[in-house]
Amino acid sequence: MIQQLKTTYSKVGAVVYLLAAFFVVIWQHFYQAQLVDTSEYLNTALSWLSKIQISDSPLSEIRRSPLYPLLSYLEYPITHSPGIYSLRLIQFIASIFIPVVIHQILVLLKFENRFNLVLFLLISFPLQFYYTALELPDIIAQLFILILFRQLIQKKNTGITVAILIGLKPIFFYMLILPIYQIFLKHEKNWVKSLIPFLFFGGCVFFNYHKYNLPSYTSMGSTNSYYYNRKMLLLKVASNETVDSLYTSESEFINKLNGSNRSIDSFMKAKTQESILSYPLEYLFIHLKGSAQVLFDPGRYDAMVFWHWPKSSGFLGVNDGNPQKSKRPMFEWIYIVIFALLGFIKTILLLISGFKLLKNSKLSSAFWLISISFVCYLLLLGPVGAARYLLPWYSVISIYIGLNMTANSKKIEL
Repeated sequence: MIQQLKTTYSKVGAVVYLLAAFFVVIWQHFYQAQLVDTSEYLNTALSWLSKIQISDSPLSEIRRSPLYPLLSYLEYPITHSPGIYSLRLIQFIASIFIPVVIHQILVLLKFENRFNLVLFLLISFPLQFYYTALELPDIIAQLFILILFRQLIQKKNTGITVAILIGLKPIFFYMLILPIYQIFLKHEKNWVKSLIPFLFFGGCVFFNYHKYNLPSYTSMGSTNSYYYNRKMLLLKVASNETVDSLYTSESEFINKLNGSNRSIDSFMKAKTQESILSYPLEYLFIHLKGSAQVLFDPGRYDAMVFWHWPKSSGFLGVNDGNPQKSKRPMFEWIYIVIFALLGFIKTILLLISGFKLLKNSKLSSAFWLISISFVCYLLLLGPVGAARYLLPWYSVISIYIGLNMTANSKKIEL
């Protein structure tokens, strides 16, 4: 492991990456920015020590996957409470190992000479560094997606890695199919490893049923769909006043349910389904638009939070402040233009890379499995297409683009 670190960090791209990661961690230490998501993860961790519900929203304690809150307990022996410093430490370590695994993948593909190019593509995505410092599990998820990619290339069992990804972010539940599919491909005969993610998933469902009377892995599917997907749909087909009035009346009804998690979860799912079935084409449009939007959103919100910019309205339909978008500061406009343009260029390069790889007759199952997993991820995201959702996949995207920018000189055997 030490030798791998030395080999990786002897290269220019890795050194620049390390310096950028170190800078943002120091910045966050002295100029702390707090995300709403962070408090939810910590509340989830705290709820495990409590016999009563400690959060304001009845379902908020089950919104998040358990592994990231569990990491916050690393400082428990010292502080007697879960905390953010253990999260920051783990994220920084994960960030340091991302170039190492990228290098390993490129060596396996016999494209080690593209390492600096891939790293500079990764460095050009500033969220890579914001979320090395800000407390979210996405940078750790990125590391394990790279490990998953490496395992697929090596035809090794992915069961444990899939379990970790599901434990970090519930959206990765669809990856449960990967270790089973590997069995059919005869990549792995060890059924025990392949069953680990299912045992983990089932254990979490059992825990939530026992503690919250809700047999579900996460409430994210009901709460996010109700408050974001459905609301964005209704705002497209009705006035703001109508939608606000509807949600106010429904909120009063939800309060009357006296915190019954199962009843509230069922109510939210029913209302979301009812709205989507009433406007299926409109919903399909905003869903696919959000999935595509993820690829070139400039991450203005993330920069605003990290650098403590004055609060201003959102970009590409996400409004979190003053609706007069033209009133934002000039430096913010410059940031948006630069990174929206970079996002657009890299999206085009990614599509070109995909077409080049499709023409390659030597592609193995690793390409198909990781590519289909990425497309499934995009399609599951839905209407709220923000740049941060692309972060777990950004190293894989950088590898794909880096491999194909001068791919005519050499056949890619993936």
